[in-house]
Amino acid sequence: RRIARAVVVSGCLALAVTMAWYIRAYLLIRAGVNGSEVQWVTSGIYHGQSVLGRMGHAALHIAHDRKSPWVLLVLILAALSLRAGSWRIPVFGLAAGYLLLWSAFFSYDGRNASLALPLIGLLAGEGLVAWRPVIMRWLAAIRLSRAGWKDAAVEHVVRARPSGRIHWGRIAVMLVVGLLLVVAARKITTGRLEARQRELEIAGIGKPGVNALLTTAMDGASQSSTILGTYKWACVIKRIRRGHPCRMVNAPDQVSVAIADGNALVLAIPTKWIEGLQTSLQHRLIVEIGTADGYAVWRSEN
Repeated sequence: RRIARAVVVSGCLALAVTMAWYIRAYLLIRAGVNGSEVQWVTSGIYHGQSVLGRMGHAALHIAHDRKSPWVLLVLILAALSLRAGSWRIPVFGLAAGYLLLWSAFFSYDGRNASLALPLIGLLAGEGLVAWRPVIMRWLAAIRLSRAGWKDAAVEHVVRARPSGRIHWGRIAVMLVVGLLLVVAARKITTGRLEARQRELEIAGIGKPGVNALLTTAMDGASQSSTILGTYKWACVIKRIRRGHPCRMVNAPDQVSVAIADGNALVLAIPTKWIEGLQTSLQHRLIVEIGTADGYAVWRSEN
C-alpha cells in the first residue's frame, strides 16, 4: 500500500512539474506569440473520422505491424503483473489510460505512444517474474512428458517449488551483454539517427503513399520550387520540404492562379481537382508524379 501511494504521489508531482510548461505555452498562445495545433492534431488531421474509428485504426496499425506478436506478448505480460497487485495496479492504470488517450486523439503517429512504453516495460518484467515459476513448471512438464516420464512423476516434479538460488553466473553474463550494448550504441552516429528519423517521418506521419510521391517529386524539383496544395504534412516533414517555400490552399482557383504566375511548383492536391485544372496543368508542362490516398502529386518540368 505504501508503494502504491508513493507511485501515485510521484505521478502527481511529475504532472505538476510538467504543467508549468503547458501553462507557459498557453499564456504565449493567448498573447499571440505562438499558435496552437491542438485542434488540428486531435481532430482535423483525421479528416472527420470518429473517435471510435481512430481507436480501431490504431489497434489495426499495431496488429498489422511486423512486430505485433512481440507487442502482444509484452502487453500480456504487463496485464499478468496485476496478479501481484500492490503498486502495479495504479501503474497499469496510468499506462492503459495513456494508451486510450493516444488511440483516440494522437494515433496519427505511433511514436506518440512512447511515453507509456517505460511503464509497460516495467509491468511486463514484473509479469514475467510473477509467472516465472508457473511457466517453468509448464516447460518442465512438457519436457518430462516427452522424455517418457509417468504422469505421477511429472506431477511431483512440476509441483516442486523453485530453489530460489541466485544464479550469479547468469547475472554476470547479462551485465556484460548490457555493457557491450551500451558501447555498441555509442557507435551510432548522429547522422545515422537523423537519417533514420527522416525515414520514420515518411513512413509514419500523414499518408505514407503521398509522402513517397512527394519525396520523388522533390528529388527532381528545382531550387526555386514552391510546394503548393492541401496536404499539410508536405510543409512539416523535413525530407519533403527541404527548405522550400510551402503554401496551403483550399480551392482549385488558388492553384490555377499559382500556375499562371509561372513559378516552379510541386503540387499535392485532391484528385477530384485535377479534371478542372487539366488545361492549366498541360499549358505549364506540369507532369503527374502519381496518385495515392486521394491526392495527386504533380511537378513543373520547366
